[in-house]
Amino acid sequence: MIERPSCPVCGESRWRTIGTRGYRLSDIVSLNEYEQMRYRVLFEVWFPGQSEIELTSRLCRECGFVTYTPRPSADDVEAKYLFLSDINNTDRSPALSTRDPERARLLYRSLRRHLPDGRRARVLDFGGGDGRLMREFLKTMCFCYLVDYSKKACSGIERLGSTEDDIPGDVNFDLIICSHVIEHVADPLQVLTKLKGHLNPNGAIYVELPMEIWGAAPLHNEPVTHVNFFTVGSTRRLFERTGLVPSRAG
Repeated sequence: MIERPSCPVCGESRWRTIGTRGYRLSDIVSLNEYEQMRYRVLFEVWFPGQSEIELTSRLCRECGFVTYTPRPSADDVEAKYLFLSDINNTDRSPALSTRDPERARLLYRSLRRHLPDGRRARVLDFGGGDGRLMREFLKTMCFCYLVDYSKKACSGIERLGSTEDDIPGDVNFDLIICSHVIEHVADPLQVLTKLKGHLNPNGAIYVELPMEIWGAAPLHNEPVTHVNFFTVGSTRRLFERTGLVPSRAG
């Protein structure tokens, strides 16, 4: 865990404290199953041997990005996913949500204009679980690929690995989808920069993320799921530093 991080968006180290929250291992009995597993990450992986911790929510004075400290490193985030993979048995896909088919249709309708004419498109779902949101792209004969810690990919989708570093250097895509991924990673700038390097000419990256800062520090019941909290300004700065030109999806 990093006690004094630099902002992963703009690189500055000028923070303003906006809140604190304590977490106690004994509280795990009052949580739902999802939160209990994240508490296990917190106290078994990130802070082993401790029964009580306090996290401080900090706002970057330069770009408006928010995180908490101590902040998980890239190794800590990877350890989280490996731990969850072991206890969740990710060789088995989670049950389909009733919203998944409609989400898949909306995603395709929004992004189909970015697919090339005259040939089969190559589409990467980065951080997409088993790739279930790719179903409409598969129907239109796109070549579909997946990068995720989940070891199970839907039929017709080729899994390339767990992280962006597992993508072969000579493999490029017409469209890369990051749907609710960037709020989970340790270094969003590095991730997007590496993904940009795998775009074909005129290719596009679709980034969807939550805006969770509404007048209070975004320290949730469990601090393991999201480690990054964006504002419009910090999102724009992230794209600028990555060299991506923002464009509406629809």
